[in-house]
Amino acid sequence: MNPTQGIIAIRKYHKFMKDVQKIDYDDEGDCEFYSKELVKRLSKMIGSDDDSTYAIPGVCYNGYVVIFKLENAEAIERQDDL
Repeated sequence: MNPTQGIIAIRKYHKFMKDVQKIDYDDEGDCEFYSKELVKRLSKMIGSDDDSTYAIPGVCYNGYVVIFKLENAEAIERQDDL
């Protein structure tokens, strides 16, 4: 995370370790990742104190690193399970 520039980078890692999060992708290469602590930090960086849900599109480089720019965050309508 780079809070000054509002950028998050996630890189692919080839081994499973204690601090590595496994992420599953769909057939189109899309994924969803959830982390309560990450959401708290991102909310502060985006400037949101409410309970909104955001989508942040990322750009993948060489299949190993995905860069997310917080300026591209879009509030989306949450669809809670009933």
